[in-house]
Amino acid sequence: MLSINRHAERRTTPNMPAAILALSAAVGLASASSPAHTQDCKLTIHATPNVVYTGQSAAVDVIAHFPTGMYALASAQFDVRATMPMWSSVSSGVIAGSDVTGMAFTQPHAPHVGVYANPSNPNRIWFGRFTPKSDAPALVEIKADPTAMSVYPNKLTPSSVPGVATGGSAWVLANPLSVGRWRAAPGNGTNVSVSDDVIVDGRIITAENNSGVILMGLLLPAVQQVRESASIIDFDGRPDSFTATVQVQGAVMEELSLNYTKVVWQNNDDQNMYALAADMGGASAEYGAFLGGVVVAAGDLNADGTPILIDRIPDEIAASVKPNGENVRTKAYLPYTLENALISSWSTSGNGGDAALIVLPSGRTIIADTLAIRSSRPIPSTNIKQLGLGMHTFEAAGVRRMIISPVQPE
Repeated sequence: MLSINRHAERRTTPNMPAAILALSAAVGLASASSPAHTQDCKLTIHATPNVVYTGQSAAVDVIAHFPTGMYALASAQFDVRATMPMWSSVSSGVIAGSDVTGMAFTQPHAPHVGVYANPSNPNRIWFGRFTPKSDAPALVEIKADPTAMSVYPNKLTPSSVPGVATGGSAWVLANPLSVGRWRAAPGNGTNVSVSDDVIVDGRIITAENNSGVILMGLLLPAVQQVRESASIIDFDGRPDSFTATVQVQGAVMEELSLNYTKVVWQNNDDQNMYALAADMGGASAEYGAFLGGVVVAAGDLNADGTPILIDRIPDEIAASVKPNGENVRTKAYLPYTLENALISSWSTSGNGGDAALIVLPSGRTIIADTLAIRSSRPIPSTNIKQLGLGMHTFEAAGVRRMIISPVQPE
């Protein structure tokens, strides 16, 4: 049995690194390497606009990406799946409830007779229209699910080679609730209400789910001036898992997320630990641990998703999207870089709890009452207005209720 000494700042365990690696694999945080020629083939989803009401539609595009150095996309077989049946039209495939199946994209490439494939990378290969069929607010996830993908290696070779493709997703808010300048909508099975008992632009959002999984989406409308947008998330109880994701839509869709997952430490059912990981498209993240306001550890989360392990998760987590620099002002439609895009922190002392044992990726153990994670991936955009379109999605399991308080820019 693992004993925890909350008054010791260090504790050595010979097999600590091996335990961390085992737990990383158990919660799906370790990444497997792939052959170089199969990497970077992917499908992404682009939905415009992110918010639609009854009678309106969102244009949904599937965008294909293939490895740099290859000449052109040869073929792709895929399905598009949504969490609600709202398709009104599609360019190809069969609408089956909430899904569109059986799409196949191909383009010929016969350089010996002067026929050349379109070398665009990325390349739009499918489009559809998504129209709400209900007046109820809903958070809709749309996914591209590829089954096969191939590319032409160079301009002079007519033969294609296969690649391993990954899929992507996008979120659409259908008939969302208005919460100040935010828009909010629930995921499947989640009940949402807006309350006036806390003044954050006059309102807060509460969500419940009897099945134990709560999913909520928030969208901040476009603003001319780039300012920080933040949310405070409170739980009724301590969650088994919590995921905070921010998608910022600019020239491309970028997604940054932090995940807290309950794991069993060293197969000991009496000791609940949690894994905290940052998933930012291959980028790393900085962390800082504090005890009584004093820094007791700082470093980087590895790009491969190596987690930090903690022995408890607090009742309150804060997440925010923040621009590079304070009070940044710029004109619309000028290129701009959004850095430190996702900041997340939790505190045990703020909820009357004691400090937590934290196992860092290096294997070192510390005692801390606050942990802050800051992303380090820059997000390019060609339209400053779109920087305000930060889609926040929050998902928690094991709690009866989640309360989200938007902190609006002034």
